[in-house]
Amino acid sequence: MHSLLISERNQQQIRIDPRPRATLIDRLAMRIGLWLLIWGTRNPDDDREANRLYLEREAREREWVKLQQLHRPY
Repeated sequence: MHSLLISERNQQQIRIDPRPRATLIDRLAMRIGLWLLIWGTRNPDDDREANRLYLEREAREREWVKLQQLHRPY
């Protein structure tokens, strides 16, 4: 009789999960929500500045390549 009480108690402890696990859909929703929060709080001026710097660098590199092609020694 005592062994039945112990096994029932163990089964109850197994069924009770102190930390319920999030489902795959919940975890996906949390990741998307976090990404949206981070994206929404960014400074759009930084993106414009980075794009401007990138375009300026590309223009300088194209100009440099053009000058190098004009001054080939052969």
